[in-house]
Amino acid sequence: QSDIQFNLMSTIAYFSIDVNSDGSLVTNNAGYQGYWSRQATNLFNTAHENGDMVVATFEDFSTSSIATLLQSPSYEATFVSNVVSQVVSRGVDGANIDFEPTGDGGLAQNFSSLMGQLHAAMIAAAPTSSYLSVDVYASAYQGGELYNISTLAPAVDSVDVMTYNMNGGTQPGSPINGPFNYTDTGVVNGFLSKMPADKLILGIPYYAKSYSTTTNTFGAPVQDGLVGVPYYDGVLNTFACVGQQNGAHGPVINWDSTSQTPWAYWWGPSSTGCSFSDPNTFDEMYYENAQSLEAKYALVNSDGLRGIGIW
Repeated sequence: QSDIQFNLMSTIAYFSIDVNSDGSLVTNNAGYQGYWSRQATNLFNTAHENGDMVVATFEDFSTSSIATLLQSPSYEATFVSNVVSQVVSRGVDGANIDFEPTGDGGLAQNFSSLMGQLHAAMIAAAPTSSYLSVDVYASAYQGGELYNISTLAPAVDSVDVMTYNMNGGTQPGSPINGPFNYTDTGVVNGFLSKMPADKLILGIPYYAKSYSTTTNTFGAPVQDGLVGVPYYDGVLNTFACVGQQNGAHGPVINWDSTSQTPWAYWWGPSSTGCSFSDPNTFDEMYYENAQSLEAKYALVNSDGLRGIGIW
C-alpha cells in the first residue's frame, strides 16, 4: 500500500473474486478472503480518504464456465445478485467484470445483455455504488469471442481495453505503431469507431517479458519460451546482475522508434543466478519505461480517452 500514489489515481480495482458457472462466487480462496481482509479494509479506506473510487473485480477465465452462465437466466440472476451484494455490503463504489474466454462462442449479445442487467440492478440497489467497468481484449472492436462493443459500451460506465501482450513472442507487447498485428494506435482507432472516447480506458502494461532467443536481433525467434515476466524493479535488477557478471558484455539497451518501446539483449552468463535470464544463450527483454509510457499517455490525451488502466 505504501507504494501507491493515491493522489495520482482515480480508481483502485481489487483483483479478484472468482465466479462459478452457476453465478455463485468462490469464497474459499485468497481472492475472496483478501477482499474481506483487514488489509483490504485499510487499502479501501485510504483510497476513499484520498478521493479515489474502489471497485471489486469479478473474474472468470474459463470458456465453458462463461458459456454456461450466459445461457442460463437463473444463473445470470444469481450472478447479478451476488455482485450487487458484494459491492454494497463491502462499501465499495462499483464492480469491474473481467471475463476472458477463448474462441468465439457466439455469446456477445448475451454478455452485453448481462452487463445491462447488472448495471441496472446496481443503480437500483445503491446509486453511489453503481460504477461498472468491463475489461476486453484488444481485438474486441473486431467482434467475436465475448464482445460486441457497439452494444456493450452503452451498458457500462467504461470499457478497459487490455493493450498488453498483444503480439506475443519477442515483439513489443504494447507498441504505439509498427508492422505488428496490433498497435495501441490501431486498437484505439478501432474502438473509437464503435464507442465514445470518454468511456474508453487504455489498459497498459507496467511489466516486461523476457525470452531466450536464437540471436540478438529485434524480434529474434524464441529459443526456449518465456523466461519471465518482471516488473520494472525486476528489469533493473536483471540488467544490474547481468552487467555485474558479464562486465562489458552486459545488457545492450535499445529504443525502437517505430513502436516507441525499449528492448534489451544480452548473452546469459554461464553461472547466471540472474532473474529472468537463461545461461549460455541470448536473452531479450521487451519492457516499458518512462519514455514509452509517456507516449501512451500522449495517445490517451490526444484522442480524449477516459484515462489509463495499469496492470
